[in-house]
Amino acid sequence: MQLGMLDAMRGSGYELVVHPCNRGNPTFLADFRRFIERQKLSGVVLTPSVSEDDRVKAILDEIGCGYIRIASVPVDEPAHIIVSNDRQGGRAAARHLAELGHTRIGFISGPPASAPRMSATAALSKSSRIAASRSTRTASSRAPTRSRLAFPAAPNC
Repeated sequence: MQLGMLDAMRGSGYELVVHPCNRGNPTFLADFRRFIERQKLSGVVLTPSVSEDDRVKAILDEIGCGYIRIASVPVDEPAHIIVSNDRQGGRAAARHLAELGHTRIGFISGPPASAPRMSATAALSKSSRIAASRSTRTASSRAPTRSRLAFPAAPNC
């Protein structure tokens, strides 16, 4: 994604600034606002899960900073959203793994927006010789991953 943005901006006089955000931090919104104001950004590209936070949108609107939100569902007006096709992506990923010979595919799900990826993986498992299993992601994906891999028929990819 970043390479595509860099290609699009090449020669425009604009730069790509990447700034990590932790929505779980109690000072997240205040930190976000300070960063945008301090950098005097012309616009931002918001990726999940920050893109799904309407409080972030409200701050950007209040400051007058342009934005694009990338999400798996339309969470904004068409001029401010790029909707990814997670169902198609999930299907393509599962098909690719099956073509490589994997027969048990594990899926660690994230927020509710990840449901289309899982349903695509599950649909492919019904129409082929693969088994898909699901775990829900917690604060860390390590625990559900270990849990899935401990099963007698653990995912092999």
